[in-house]
Amino acid sequence: MLYLFSVFTLFEPVSPRIVGMGTAFTTASGGVTSLFWNPAGMMGDKGVVASGFSFCGINWFEGGYSFPAGRLTVGIGVKGMFSGEMDALNEDADMEGKFSWTSFAPVGGFSWMIDPDFYVGVGLKPFYEKVSNFTSYGISMDAGMIRIFPLGEKEVFLGLLLKDMGYRIKPFVEEKEYHYEIRAGLGYLAEKLFFSLEYSYPYGVAAGLSWRVSSLLAFSFGYNHLYKETGTGSGMDIFNGITMGMEFLKDNYSLEFSFNPMGVLGPAVRGGVVYMLR
Repeated sequence: MLYLFSVFTLFEPVSPRIVGMGTAFTTASGGVTSLFWNPAGMMGDKGVVASGFSFCGINWFEGGYSFPAGRLTVGIGVKGMFSGEMDALNEDADMEGKFSWTSFAPVGGFSWMIDPDFYVGVGLKPFYEKVSNFTSYGISMDAGMIRIFPLGEKEVFLGLLLKDMGYRIKPFVEEKEYHYEIRAGLGYLAEKLFFSLEYSYPYGVAAGLSWRVSSLLAFSFGYNHLYKETGTGSGMDIFNGITMGMEFLKDNYSLEFSFNPMGVLGPAVRGGVVYMLR
């Protein structure tokens, strides 16, 4: 159970356009939230983002600011996570005691526009974490690239992301690699539609679909194999791995929510706001 929790230590983006699954691509609405996932997605955007994510008694928050500087787009922000006293479960879901969990990480990154259809980016996240009486700290790095192929008024994206490459240090105990991840996939952007399909090592397949029904409202749906692993063996497991979300848009503001069942962990709920500075 603790290993499953560790998957989420450095968070996921709030935008339901990427349906809480992470993605190698920018969001359809501009990509400020990519500061927290793939800095290669920050393609000249200037804006502020704040979001929260909660499941199974664990709560995350994140906030940040991105701005263009010539061919660079720079992003800075913070992330944090906290829980109260929680039950520690073994592989059979039997209780083995109590634990608490807290972490904090300043984040920074930049993307570089090689040309208007090709972006590369790097992000850096030093972090502090405490699980009960055990404290650890370390640093991790993200690196990615996005290639865009215009098709008239539509676009096809090819993306690659190397995530959480780094080390976690536990003083006087051990030093070990963080849980790194490799993502590759493609995306398709039309006037009212954004679709992405990708493969992650070691977490499997993820897909997402966002549909803008009006200038004020968009719906999103997705699947992530990682969440499928939280099943309980009951008939309701068919919903695990599926995420549903909606986005409300007004002028430069975007208010976003998403929801997905996570089996024994209960439902995960995300919410956030993006403000684009034009």
